[in-house]
Amino acid sequence: INETVNSKELNIFPNPTRNSIQVNLPVPNKYFLIEVYSTLGERLVKTTDKTVIHVSSFAPGIYILTLTQDCNTWATKIVKE
Repeated sequence: INETVNSKELNIFPNPTRNSIQVNLPVPNKYFLIEVYSTLGERLVKTTDKTVIHVSSFAPGIYILTLTQDCNTWATKIVKE
């Protein structure tokens, strides 16, 4: 897993956030899988068609976002305020 934050490969913003985050895909218009996990490993979000992830219902804390695309997986931390 490649851990990256706001690199040219994986760009998410705003982070920290209160309502939602935007995920910019490394390769636009290609299949992708975005998942968000709690620190306990519980999957909270799984999507293959949305790049805006709404987190307003999440409790404040740290979450892990993973993005899988073209046989690559990136993981980064999201801070929910």
